[in-house]
Amino acid sequence: MLLLVVAVTFVVVRGQASDADGLLRATARSADDVGDPPPGAWLVFSRGGRVDASPGLPDDVAAPLAGVRRTTSAVPRLQDLNTDEGGEYRVVTQQRGGAVVQVVLDLRAQHQQRDRLLRAMAVASGLALLFSALVG
Repeated sequence: MLLLVVAVTFVVVRGQASDADGLLRATARSADDVGDPPPGAWLVFSRGGRVDASPGLPDDVAAPLAGVRRTTSAVPRLQDLNTDEGGEYRVVTQQRGGAVVQVVLDLRAQHQQRDRLLRAMAVASGLALLFSALVG
């Protein structure tokens, strides 16, 4: 049962990371302004020294994003960003034309989903162990 829990957790974590990276890359390629980010994400555009961000971008993310913008290239760069306030984000930064596009995804929803799955598997494992002990 423990091996099953480990295998399921590995598959879920890999799937979540792959989905998040795909969403970030696609959004960085197609976004034309900061007004239409995907759910749980924010867009930041830097053009000609002016920086525009989607409403609601957490304050603790703005300063680290500015540092990442300075080291960007035409190749999308994915990285994790952990803030002092405990926020965990996945960021893609890409230069497009004369602008630098950044897409920030809040990872809390993924972590909560993973935690619920682990709790459910722990309960199921405990019940299976109890059932097998009663039957045995």
